[in-house]
Amino acid sequence: MNKQHIQKLLESTQELFLTTHKHVVDEIVKRNGYFFPFGIGVSPDGEYIVAGIENPDPVQALSFAIQALKDFARRGKLIAAATCFAGKIQMPQNDDLLDVIIIVLEDRTKTAIKCCGTYRKTAITWEFGDVTGEVGEPMIFDCL
Repeated sequence: MNKQHIQKLLESTQELFLTTHKHVVDEIVKRNGYFFPFGIGVSPDGEYIVAGIENPDPVQALSFAIQALKDFARRGKLIAAATCFAGKIQMPQNDDLLDVIIIVLEDRTKTAIKCCGTYRKTAITWEFGDVTGEVGEPMIFDCL
């Protein structure tokens, strides 16, 4: 996949990414720093489908969201999807672990981009680092 194709996917899913990111920020604020994984998809007629947030266990919520969105994809009811979950990355220059939000954007062509951004709570507010993106493996549309 070339950079032009990645850029085109990022542009076409920007609204989905921004909606997902806003939801993440809202959830982090509501839960005092605890983030709950979820999935969100876009139907062919532009409707949003959200999955995973009704399951109380974070590990089960992510697998539930992936499975629910896969079911929609198999039935042709999704054109794009994003799965969103928390993780940690280790900084290459030291052993510090940073909290990150990971969002995997996908479309029905099985193109996937894994976006990652750091976050932390300061004394006053939440601070979010730059978001990076790289080619990833599809989790929703791999079933097609």
